[in-house]
Amino acid sequence: MTQDITNLNIELYVKEALTVLKSNIVLPGLITTEFDGNATARGDTVNMYLPATSTPTLNTADAVSYTDHSFSKKTISINQWLYDKKYISDKNLAQALWDNPDVFMEKFIRPMAIGFAEYIDKKIMQLYKDVYYHIGTVDDPPDSIADIQALYKKFITLKIPKRTTGGRPGWNLVLSPQAYVDFMVAEVLKVNERGNANVADEGDIIRFLGMQVYQSQNLDEATGGMHTAGAWGTTPLTDDATTATGDTASHADALTDGAVIKDGDLFTVAEDTAGQYVITADATAVSNEADIEFAPGMVQTNGWGDSKAITVIGKGDTYINNLAFHPEAFGLAFGNLGTIGRNFGCAVEEQREDNIPIRLTIGYDHTKPGPYIMMDTLYGLGTIRPDLAFRIIG
Repeated sequence: MTQDITNLNIELYVKEALTVLKSNIVLPGLITTEFDGNATARGDTVNMYLPATSTPTLNTADAVSYTDHSFSKKTISINQWLYDKKYISDKNLAQALWDNPDVFMEKFIRPMAIGFAEYIDKKIMQLYKDVYYHIGTVDDPPDSIADIQALYKKFITLKIPKRTTGGRPGWNLVLSPQAYVDFMVAEVLKVNERGNANVADEGDIIRFLGMQVYQSQNLDEATGGMHTAGAWGTTPLTDDATTATGDTASHADALTDGAVIKDGDLFTVAEDTAGQYVITADATAVSNEADIEFAPGMVQTNGWGDSKAITVIGKGDTYINNLAFHPEAFGLAFGNLGTIGRNFGCAVEEQREDNIPIRLTIGYDHTKPGPYIMMDTLYGLGTIRPDLAFRIIG
């Protein structure tokens, strides 16, 4: 029997891929995915708009003044083309065409969609490197009432809104499986049993004290002094007497000569009691010194000054970067891939659901030669408001 690809019900497979992707992905539903623009090629950019702050004015006179209502925006580059291409046998193609579509979905469509979900989740979680606020202790996940109180207090201290302007929950925690289990079993459910708090355990979600708690296997491990433990040296010091409040660069000495300080390193500086900082660009120590770039701007009045001790969080230790964040902390946008229908000896279909697109192509590769299946999507992501997130070291 001729295996005519024009007979392929490819719409069925794309719909299944989207269903599986959405059921296995965690982060896109928790961050900002609304954007303005139309990206049709890798490298195109779109804008993500954040609600403007608005301050009312008490009217003490008859006259009323007007102010423009403007929105801040973050430009996101749609520069990630994610694909998975697999060659299949004639038998597999026959299954896709008419024999047993469910077997074809089980062998190819569902595993590929799950792979996409895990990849995108992991990439979003790697945005932790942009986050400077932090809480917790290495090798000690949040597993006690005191830890939970500290998380709640951190949300309050940082003035992270409990909800978005659209009404979505604003306090999200994504924990490693171990931290999630410790959080749920060790203390939270005990509190619920005593009737002192409202805890809702719904599968992979705990709702507690206004916090939505999720678990993910895609959290990154990091080593304090990122990937090159000890790069900061034993007693690193500030070495710049001319710094000022708001500066995002400075000089440091007493480093390990030739070592690379990595973006994502967390640190604090002696006497700057309010500041928590993250390295934003790699820096190589030359003659035990290096210029470092960091965020946010120096909090301390008049800057750090000279010979202040630098403390690297978790230096030399490996730890998990659990994340707490508001949806407006991070952004994810997808491009439009387009299709060619059933021309050129292949069947191509793109479907989009909840702003997530998947394109599926089933065709014949004359260079192999042989039939193949390819799933792809085009996306970009970035940190929009790092001040609306904090890491939970564990």
